[in-house]
Order: sequence, then C-alpha cells, then structure tokens
Amino acid sequence: SCHSAFLASFKRSRELAASTIARGSVDKDKAKSDAESLVEMGKGLKKMARDPRPRGGKRVGTEVWFDATLPLPLGLRLDEAPSGDMVGVSEVYEDSNAEAYNRAVLAETDTEKQKNWIQPGDRLRAVNGKTVSTQDDAVTLLTAQEPGETITLSLSRDIRGALTVVFPEPARSVVVYPKSKLRDAAKMAGHEVEICPEDGGCKGTCWHTCDSTGDIYQLCIDECTASVRPSSTVKQRLSVAENFNDMMGVYNEENTWDNTEPLVLRPCPEIANQFFNPHVGLWYYDTGRYRVQCDEEGCLVFEEGEVQGKLIPDDEEDESNDWLVAELPDAGTIRIRRKASGFFDNWEEMESQFKNTGSDEWTDILTSRKTDEATARILDNLTDFGLDGRRHLCEDALG
Repeated sequence: SCHSAFLASFKRSRELAASTIARGSVDKDKAKSDAESLVEMGKGLKKMARDPRPRGGKRVGTEVWFDATLPLPLGLRLDEAPSGDMVGVSEVYEDSNAEAYNRAVLAETDTEKQKNWIQPGDRLRAVNGKTVSTQDDAVTLLTAQEPGETITLSLSRDIRGALTVVFPEPARSVVVYPKSKLRDAAKMAGHEVEICPEDGGCKGTCWHTCDSTGDIYQLCIDECTASVRPSSTVKQRLSVAENFNDMMGVYNEENTWDNTEPLVLRPCPEIANQFFNPHVGLWYYDTGRYRVQCDEEGCLVFEEGEVQGKLIPDDEEDESNDWLVAELPDAGTIRIRRKASGFFDNWEEMESQFKNTGSDEWTDILTSRKTDEATARILDNLTDFGLDGRRHLCEDALG
C-alpha cells in the first residue's frame, strides 16, 4: 500500500542519513538540514496514519486533496505555473463567493460538517470532475457555466505550505508563511495586540490561546511563529540533540501546526492572570484550604467548597489598602491579601479574615500557604480531619 511504501522509504532514508553522518562525509549543517527533512517526513507519516481524511479531504503523501462546492462567480485569482502544467490559487478576493464560502467553513464547529477552505497556494486539479492542467483549461470549464450555477472544485494543498490564522472578529482571517511571526499576522488581520515592552518582561497582555490544543502563544517574542506550537518546538530539541537518533526522535512529537486546520487564536486574559497574579492558587491552612482563580472575564474568584464570590479591591482609593474582598452569599464576607513576608523563605503566604453576615467584626487573621493539589492531598492525610470537616470559617457560617 501507499502507506507501507512511504514507511519503507522513510526508514531507508533515515538509515542512509545516519550512516552518512557516522562516516563524516557531510558537514554538520547539511546533516541537520537532512534530519529536519526526515522529521517532517516522519510527522507526515504519523498524521497520515492518525488522520487520513482531515475535514473530509484525503492525505496523499505530503498533500491533502479536497473538494469545494460554491456558486459562480468564484472570486478567485487563478494563475498558471511557469512550467505550464498546473494551475493554482493566487488570491481569494474580498466580498466574493469564495470568501463567503471560507467564512462559513472556518466558522463551523461541528467536526462532522467541517470542510477544507480555499487559500492562496492551493492547486486546482479539476472543475466538476474534469481535469485542469492549464489556465486555458480552467477558463474554458468555468465560462461554460452560467453565473449563479454551483460548481465543484477539486484542489490540493501542500501541508508544509502556507497556513490560515483566524483571530476574533472584527479581524479577518489571514494566510501567512509558516515562519511568519504571529504578531505580524495579527497586524495584517486588523487584530490589536498589546505587545509587552522589551525591557519590562512579558506581562501576559500578548498571550493568545488555541482552544483546540490548549497551547499558549506569546506574541511578543520573535520565536512565536505560525507553524511552531509553543508547547514543544523542533528547534529546541534539535539544538540540544547529541546525536542523530536524538534528532530523529523529534518526529514522534506534534511540534508543528498542520495547515489542514486553521490556527484559531483568541486573547486569554484569564489564563495570563492565572499565571501572573500572585493571589491565584491553592492556599492551605491548618484546618482547610481555599482556591483563588480567574473566571473567563479575567476577574478573581474566591472559592472554598461550595462557597464562592468575586474578589474586588476593598478600597480602590486607598493605595495602602491591599485587601481584596468578596461577598459570599448566605455566609458573609471574606477578605484576603498577600503576606508581606513569611517565616519560611520557600513559602508563599496569604492572610485572610472572615466576617459573618450582619456582623461588623472580622475574625483573627488566618495565614495560609500556597501549595498544589498533590501536596494538599498529602497534608489532608496527615491530619485528624476528614475532607468533609475541612472548611474555612466562611463555610462554618453556613452550618
């Protein structure tokens, strides 16, 4: 089968490259370039086996073949290759049927209904099932139809080629080269990004996330490009690889974005705040624990058991007042603040006070230490309290 032949070819190429490097007959730069090419072949093989029909298309070697059905006039600029034996898409015109088709396809969230969109670089192979080799072929077949008639285009796309990046509306989707910086793509799309100052460090204002993968893209850095997933980069692995086998191990990872899917990005202040805000975390005290986290709007939320409330500054006009306060329905009021210094240098500490509903008296300050879920479970097992009995004073108010 094609799959078996591709696998055999990949293994032979790998063995040949390894033996060539061992003999020292090529320089290191060429060896690294060959290794990177084989990495791409390996990833293509893996994707072919795992997802042979992306968005209803079909993987054929390093290409994806697919159909697109839309009405005339198309709104596509078609150009002929210098060799004169193939036709490709050079541009998708604005406010055209092709652009409307793309918008609908890219907005579809039902995986069973998702289709491939049309982008510059796609090759036109056939119109209504009739093979297209030259621009004249395409013109003849398209002009034979009446305006408004629906036609089917058969296209193919090199999966190592250009990628489509989608930002939230009103920005438009853009097609970029794989190594394009995502901050440049955002500018092209009309999507405003607050880039962090070079000398001030990243504050998370440039962070975007891809919800389908959970990856976080830091648009303020040059290495944040369209094709490389920030969770794991081929470049980083290759730079520390000590031998050829280490390099070849990279192909087992999903390091690059496959352009058979659009890269859909959105700002993620709630995730950035989770990372940068010193209040966020799991806080453990002698008889219980509580959590501070960010909601989808980026606001801080206090949560302990079934009790929760949104945290706001206690007094925004008083700069010396660093308490954050939250109203807890049917319980009372909680306030928290970071402790200036702790006895243990390695501990992050938080102070909290609780006030029952109808009372003006705050409880004594309770000091909590930041921990994680695994450590909290261990600490739970070292106490005489069961989980049902571990609660903050605010939960006691609920009885």
